[in-house]
Amino acid sequence: VMATAGLTGVVELFDLRKLQSKNSSKKPKSFATQAAGRSINSAYFSPSGTKMITTTQSNTLDILENSHTAKGVIKPMRRIKHD
Repeated sequence: VMATAGLTGVVELFDLRKLQSKNSSKKPKSFATQAAGRSINSAYFSPSGTKMITTTQSNTLDILENSHTAKGVIKPMRRIKHD
């Protein structure tokens, strides 16, 4: 599983085994997304790969559980506000 995040405010999760070859003109399709609202500064997986944490420009830490098995839009199991 690979996560992408950035200025779009959306984390996208991709299954690397299902990506097309680099010669393909098709955009890879994510299997799950998490909308954070504002830009995402970082996204990290736990060592076990079952949890992911994202930090955002809206001053939140979003903790996602089992995101590697999710489908569609996923919501954080916990959102922590910080300064």
